[in-house]
Amino acid sequence: MSNKEDYIEIFGPNFNKKIFLKNFPNDKISIGRYPTCDIVLPSNEVSRHHAILTPVGTSYFIEDNGSANGTFVNNNLVDRKKLENGDVIKIGDFTLKFFSKESEVNLKDNFETNKNKTFAIPVSQLTKLEQTPILERIAIETQLKIIDVILEASKTLLNSDNLGLVLDRVMELVFKFLNADRGFLMLYDEEKGELVPKVTKHKKNNKEGITFSRSIVDKVFNEGVSILTEDATSDERFSQIESVIIKRIHSCMCVPLWINEKIIGIIYIDSIIYRKQFNKVDLYLLSVIATLAATAIEKFRLNSELKKEKKIIERLGRYESPNVISKITSTTEDILQFVKPEKREITVFFCDIVNFTALTERVSPEEISRILKTFFNIITEIVFENEGTLDKYIGDAAMIIFGAPFPQKDHADKALKTAIKIQKAAQELNISDKFENNFMLRIGINSGIAMCGDIGSDRRLDYTCIGDTVNLASRLESQVAKPGEIVIGEKTKTLLIEKYLLDKIGPVRVKGFSNEIIAYKVRY
Repeated sequence: MSNKEDYIEIFGPNFNKKIFLKNFPNDKISIGRYPTCDIVLPSNEVSRHHAILTPVGTSYFIEDNGSANGTFVNNNLVDRKKLENGDVIKIGDFTLKFFSKESEVNLKDNFETNKNKTFAIPVSQLTKLEQTPILERIAIETQLKIIDVILEASKTLLNSDNLGLVLDRVMELVFKFLNADRGFLMLYDEEKGELVPKVTKHKKNNKEGITFSRSIVDKVFNEGVSILTEDATSDERFSQIESVIIKRIHSCMCVPLWINEKIIGIIYIDSIIYRKQFNKVDLYLLSVIATLAATAIEKFRLNSELKKEKKIIERLGRYESPNVISKITSTTEDILQFVKPEKREITVFFCDIVNFTALTERVSPEEISRILKTFFNIITEIVFENEGTLDKYIGDAAMIIFGAPFPQKDHADKALKTAIKIQKAAQELNISDKFENNFMLRIGINSGIAMCGDIGSDRRLDYTCIGDTVNLASRLESQVAKPGEIVIGEKTKTLLIEKYLLDKIGPVRVKGFSNEIIAYKVRY
């Protein structure tokens, strides 16, 4: 299992991001402020196409691309430079730290330990003081050391909101309190369905590989036990394994990262010097650090989800009524599921002011602004009253959705009732003489399956719906409906629960659809 995880941590104004370079399939990775760059740094201090990161073999080279402010590596202005692990790149007001994890973590199925020298203890016993008889038999000095471990680990791990720093600090604590020569931390990746190395550490800062037992890791991860091997070299079966590194292992430990009865990863360390042999107290210490580390990782995960949910709720608040937001938040603990792109049956309608372009030529900009503000305020109030989603305003038009993100069995009826109220409100507005120039609306409504969810780029996501269902609603409004009319598609008609007076239109042809369609004008 290779741990060749080259990545860059980027820090800048209101910007903190970790990017794994293996995610870029291109031969060259562009860096700049222009949106089409592979790595976008949004700042005027950064040129549009500032620099290029090029993989050469197992290495990476940074090359300035004729930028205005230059590219710096470790405070030195460079044209082109090979990057080493830990190099600091300055681009404008951004700092990019390059990390190259060249160690390898290799699993060996046939590597087993001497069973007489191996101890497997349930982590639930090791992490609860009242269930740990070992503490009763150790010296006060050692007990104080354990307390120091707990206090420092708690202070160091639980106050950090950067996962990369948390993982690095975990291994720093392990090496501080235990005589380990080598070690690594792995987290379980749910998408890949496997443990993935995140941090490797060597006491002497070398880059040799670490080979260990798959059977040990599987047992630790699957059964929730902490394993200690006091003397690996006494097992004669090691002579059958070619790796010199394995033969040098005198003692090793492997413990699970355990939180709320769930295992999210493992920590492994070993000693290649006999006098550094681990014991059960060491196993307890490592298990305590692992448990605190798992708590910190879970805290980071929960904080990340809360931040995402807060941003989602803030975004939804722009085009959802408070009533819908309340329903979403009270229906599920995972608000992310509501914005995850998926196919839904919805009803969508487009509402547009007739001859708005001509109107803008006759009246002042101030009057146009007043008309639009009044028009949009009316639409927003009526849409929210009927629990619709105000997807977007497009100039003088509005796109409105029912049935997403919150499912509605009567989405077709809600959409039509909303449309009727909007048309009547427009008529009343014209009668009131609030505007010198009366205006009329066209509304097109269609129902069907559409892809709904957060759609956009990494820098901007918006909740919307796309597909032929949406396109046909737009065509019904722009090409079929006449001023003052509401036109609905055939699918919407079949989904209506209440009775409405409808006049059949068609068959008609609309742009973008090869087959003729049937539509219906609504009497209201």
